[in-house]
Amino acid sequence: MAFVVYYVDKYIPSLELLKDYLTLGYLVGGIFLTAFIITWFSTFFATQRFLNLQTDELHY
Repeated sequence: MAFVVYYVDKYIPSLELLKDYLTLGYLVGGIFLTAFIITWFSTFFATQRFLNLQTDELHY
């Protein structure tokens, strides 16, 4: 993620990402929070699907 921010700041200097640490912190925190929430939801639904199966449905 650091490489992406570096190259975006290099090619679009008007954003000034590396100079504004507060916005950069919000961006990084938001990306990590979003990734955590997506991972948690997908894991929750996958486990619920397999926990609700009957024993004879587990094997094809």
